[in-house]
Amino acid sequence: PDGSHALPLPQKNPPPPPTLSPPKQPQQPPSLERWAQWGTATAAVVAANIPQVVYAAIMPDDDYEYGKVDAPIGIAVAGGLLAILTAAVPVLLRPGEEALEEMRENEGYTFGSKDSSNTLNKKR
Repeated sequence: PDGSHALPLPQKNPPPPPTLSPPKQPQQPPSLERWAQWGTATAAVVAANIPQVVYAAIMPDDDYEYGKVDAPIGIAVAGGLLAILTAAVPVLLRPGEEALEEMRENEGYTFGSKDSSNTLNKKR
């Protein structure tokens, strides 16, 4: 009776229940007239730009230099370094080839042959 309740007291006049709205009408696909309007607008934009495209294709640039290459300098530098490093591969692999030949001479060219098991026994 002090007025503090955990649950709200029921009201004498409850609000009316919500009414159901009529079902929504399904959306109709765009009509043929709408597609015709869109197609006409698109055709007008394309037709308006055709003269500009033709003019750009026919008329050369005034500042065009034949043989001019507009590539970043980094591409040329990277290509040159790659060519130099590729040419250096045989030089860098030469010590490995010499070591392989030395191993073959030490083994008497018998590695991988049927007599290779005898080679191990001979050294003992």
